[in-house]
Amino acid sequence: MCSYYTWFHNEKSGYVIECKQCNKIQICFGNLLLSFNSEAFERFRLYLEQHFETISPDKDRHLKTIVLPTACAGTSMILSEAEFDGLYHMIEYADTEMKAAAFIKMFNVAG
Repeated sequence: MCSYYTWFHNEKSGYVIECKQCNKIQICFGNLLLSFNSEAFERFRLYLEQHFETISPDKDRHLKTIVLPTACAGTSMILSEAEFDGLYHMIEYADTEMKAAAFIKMFNVAG
């Protein structure tokens, strides 16, 4: 049975949770629900980071112009610049929280 820990939650944008039993990370963003293991989450985060650095500001941040492939053949995510920005910052916040918790746990185990 899954037992989730919430790394990020916002009523408008979504959440990032992790099951401590099965080690799956779920991302809910808008009407999307993505599920990753730790390694796939990190690859997704790095992929978003690379795209974030290359996106040039658009006049209309709400036009859906950013296409992100998924692991499911024939299925892609299409986001506006504003949505991509929200997703990127949500993932970065959750990742920072996860890394901080792992760092603290490392000191608790050692001490």
